[in-house]
Amino acid sequence: MISFYNLKVHTLGKEEVFKDIVRVSKKYRPSSNGKICRIATKNKSILASVRGIDSDRCVIKIDEINRDKLGININSSYGFTIVRATWFSILRWHVLASDPSIRIPAILGVSSLFLGIISILIAIFS
Repeated sequence: MISFYNLKVHTLGKEEVFKDIVRVSKKYRPSSNGKICRIATKNKSILASVRGIDSDRCVIKIDEINRDKLGININSSYGFTIVRATWFSILRWHVLASDPSIRIPAILGVSSLFLGIISILIAIFS
């Protein structure tokens, strides 16, 4: 089920910039804390790790990079849909993450998987 929420946009703390994190109250999250979700407005969407916030207000905290991707401004209210990402979208989020400590291990893992598959195919057909 896709839910539509009208939330006011606030800035995210400096320590969470370039981490692809969005903070929103528990009642607006589709699942538990820290899950990768697709956050969409009108015709744009992002993938982000959705984490909690201490208040129950209708607020979403997003860093400037993701606000620009969504085409939204701070202190304005927008309609958001927040849904859990598919397994392929989660993999895509890890490989394309802004934070190198997430992105580099993901790229190494995916490349190792493909090299392993290629090795098995070479062994089978030789």
